[in-house]
Amino acid sequence: MPRDDFHQLFDALLSHVRHLIRRGDVSERGLARLIGYSQPHVHNILAGVRNMNVRFADDLLGGLGLSLKDLTPTPGPVAQLSHVAVPLCSGEISPNREYPSEKGVATTIPMRATEVSASAGCLAFRVGREENSMWPTVCPGDTVVVDPSLRRRRNPDIEAIYVLRITGRGFVRRCRKVSDRLLIVSGQEPSTGPPLTWISLENRKILDIVRGRIVWIGRSLA
Repeated sequence: MPRDDFHQLFDALLSHVRHLIRRGDVSERGLARLIGYSQPHVHNILAGVRNMNVRFADDLLGGLGLSLKDLTPTPGPVAQLSHVAVPLCSGEISPNREYPSEKGVATTIPMRATEVSASAGCLAFRVGREENSMWPTVCPGDTVVVDPSLRRRRNPDIEAIYVLRITGRGFVRRCRKVSDRLLIVSGQEPSTGPPLTWISLENRKILDIVRGRIVWIGRSLA
């Protein structure tokens, strides 16, 4: 089989598995148990951090009871099959490290256009091992895709999760603008970094702090 055909089948398989996870038919942990791999290994492949090889694909197909025929795309709009290259910024989001340069691109990760259709101009970041405040939704080592659009950042939704830049460092938190202050909420007490609760916006711009809304972590959060 030509190499490009393998890539198309791998992409179709990954898309199918992500759809099953989004729909709640299977979890990453359950899938890992089913096919005999560790949950971090499965997560990294679904997130695009690691490449899938033929053996993993075979195990995945067997575990889910699928065949190559099941992955053959049905005719439809070309846009549904297209991919976009999302820039992966150098560095990591971490309270112990300098905030990554949003122009310093390490590489790109391929994503289906339908998965980032609402996030034109999105960026990808790796979450550092010290940033665990939103665990288990966002875990250390995750690759997250962020929508940096102004409309997402000016009035953050407390139900969403954002990448923040505070005192030159990177954080993953929920937040909400309340009058001239920004309320910062973590999923648990942060193990490192400053105690974040309120930040005054009297002499600061919210756009300098709220850098983008996380819209994908191996499944859609948009």
